[in-house]
Amino acid sequence: MNLRRVSAHCGSFNEASTGLLESLGFERKGTLQQATWFRGDYHDLYWYGLLREEWRTRK
Repeated sequence: MNLRRVSAHCGSFNEASTGLLESLGFERKGTLQQATWFRGDYHDLYWYGLLREEWRTRK
């Protein structure tokens, strides 16, 4: 696809997803405070990003 940047977001309560993204080399770029509702409470939403150059250096 020749993408320059890939981004992802997940809730702060989702430790499995945050762990996976970080193990793949994604960096947390920002936090939206109390942006998502889950199981009766508001939680932060984490935004992750990975540039093409960063991915190539990990291989």
